Amino acid sequence: MAVESFGRNRKSLVRPFSKDDLEIIAKYQQKNKDYKHLLQVHITDYCNIPNHAKCREFCYQHSNVNQNFMTFSTFQTVLKKYTPWQIALGGGEPTTHPQFLDFLKYAKQQKYLKYANYTTNAVQIPENFPEVIQYADGVSISLDSLRYPHLFTHGVPDWIQPQLSIYQSSPLPLALNFVISRQNLKDLQYLADFALENHFSGVYLLSFKTMSPEDLFFKERSKFLAEFSNFCDKLNEYNIILATDCCFGNYLHFKTDCGANQRFCDIHLSGKVSGCSFKRILGKNECPLIKYIQDLQEMFYS
Repeated sequence: MAVESFGRNRKSLVRPFSKDDLEIIAKYQQKNKDYKHLLQVHITDYCNIPNHAKCREFCYQHSNVNQNFMTFSTFQTVLKKYTPWQIALGGGEPTTHPQFLDFLKYAKQQKYLKYANYTTNAVQIPENFPEVIQYADGVSISLDSLRYPHLFTHGVPDWIQPQLSIYQSSPLPLALNFVISRQNLKDLQYLADFALENHFSGVYLLSFKTMSPEDLFFKERSKFLAEFSNFCDKLNEYNIILATDCCFGNYLHFKTDCGANQRFCDIHLSGKVSGCSFKRILGKNECPLIKYIQDLQEMFYS
């Protein structure tokens, strides 16, 4: 995700590509037919949140209580093949990887790679954090009211707040990953204020990856769009950037031709490549959302 100057002496993790960005991307596409501008690299499937935790009911990625890690050589091979413009290290919880810092260092040594970001649940701060912030270009912190039902009325949980405070005091640009469903749609009205108060320069809306489209998205489209429009107005007022995953973006824009694998790759810790984490997790070759979005189109325009 490209970076630009953004309020509160921070930079934003997300913005539309500039003309210069697109020219650079086109140049790399000419050099490498496998080029992808973004790789989401799952360097572990291990999550350090207890296995019985409620968040595992809605986690947008599968996670494991066993500590399985991507090898450094696999990481090197993946980057050399796809020569990405950006990477996002994820998991599981990527900061638990014993070579987490080495991965960031190697990524930043590659001339073609401009941005190396990572996602975290903020349960722990990475080892050698002063070095990490020298190589990382941004952090996405996963917090939402599905995991923490009283997030907006009671604030950030005590076991997360110390780490969040450390991130807030660092120079790293922070984005808020928010898993959205019909269960927490009403919380959009509070989310923008929460992001502002906790120094997030961007909000990234994610959809469930383990549930059916009917549980993911909203057939009551008009009602949802009214809530969503108010939310966007607040973000604009606060100068906070909004981004979505492909699934949510397709729902918003009635897109039935996703094209996700044309823009990025989802890399399993084994090195196995998928154009879409949704299809990989559900074990399906076809996107389960496309037919659902087509049905919504028919309902909306009939």
